[in-house]
Amino acid sequence: SLTHKSLRVYIPEERGLTEQVEEAQAIEQIALESGLTTIAREKIKDLETTGYWSHTNSNGCSFRCRVRSYLATNGGRYSWIGENLYKGTCDVDNAYRLWELSPAHNEVLKHGYDEQVLLTGKYGGSGCYYVLVKGVVK
Repeated sequence: SLTHKSLRVYIPEERGLTEQVEEAQAIEQIALESGLTTIAREKIKDLETTGYWSHTNSNGCSFRCRVRSYLATNGGRYSWIGENLYKGTCDVDNAYRLWELSPAHNEVLKHGYDEQVLLTGKYGGSGCYYVLVKGVVK
């Protein structure tokens, strides 16, 4: 089962630790204000409580269903939203490498975006889930 501990932001550039921490804090604040966080947290919550591994939640609501539900109640702010899921070793670089190898997941990675949120959680003691949600604001 998944235990969600925190919102994590991956910063690939190699800079000084101070700059990385400041950027992570700024990105995290944007992420916390983003509607994408709501969508990603819903997925994390389903993984935490059921362990059901799919873009469709355990209640049968697909990613498209979750997005439509969010947009209907929150003003339809986004014109495009994409989601990538990962389950494996706690290595965000590995998650991105695997997403790049999958045409559908790579399409989400390469799609332009205004906002993105990466949530992570632990499962099985030594593994991690990553839920990446990206969006284009209208």
